[in-house]
Amino acid sequence: MAWSYSDYEEQTTNATRLTALRRHISEVNVKVSANLSSAGGDGRQSDPLVNYLRDLNTRRRELEKKVGGVDSDDPRVTSGFTRGRVI
Repeated sequence: MAWSYSDYEEQTTNATRLTALRRHISEVNVKVSANLSSAGGDGRQSDPLVNYLRDLNTRRRELEKKVGGVDSDDPRVTSGFTRGRVI
């Protein structure tokens, strides 16, 4: 399988690694979604990619800490806006 951003570890700084890694995660997500759709919702076909995606997200969290970014999976992190409901 040819990936456009799988060379993220070869980038020269942690910030550029993180940017490339996020792009790689996006392209892997697309492939996982396509596999799940073609399998009729049976996720067993994409198990290796799901595990790979889990490893990529672990690496993303490590890089986010090094770069000083926010761990986007941390439930304590909230967004900068609040959804309002018009009554």
